[in-house]
Amino acid sequence: MIWFGSRPSGAHHLARSAPSRRAGQVLYWSGIALLVFVMVLPFLWMVATSLMDELAVFAYPPPLVPRTARFSNTSTPGARCPSDGST
Repeated sequence: MIWFGSRPSGAHHLARSAPSRRAGQVLYWSGIALLVFVMVLPFLWMVATSLMDELAVFAYPPPLVPRTARFSNTSTPGARCPSDGST
């Protein structure tokens, strides 16, 4: 239990010991690190696969990092859009 400010009267039995508090903090920050990893992993996979060639994307087991980065897979913004505004 986290207390802000002074503890209410009679709450002496609710105070946790230092090792218990430390274990709670380790568990909390481990959970935060796991969530960050889970949220960032799809973005990193998207960037890695955008730099792979077609065969490397479908290889098994899939490579985590492309052997050679192919920046030709990406295009400049607006390169595929007509400049005259027609669709």
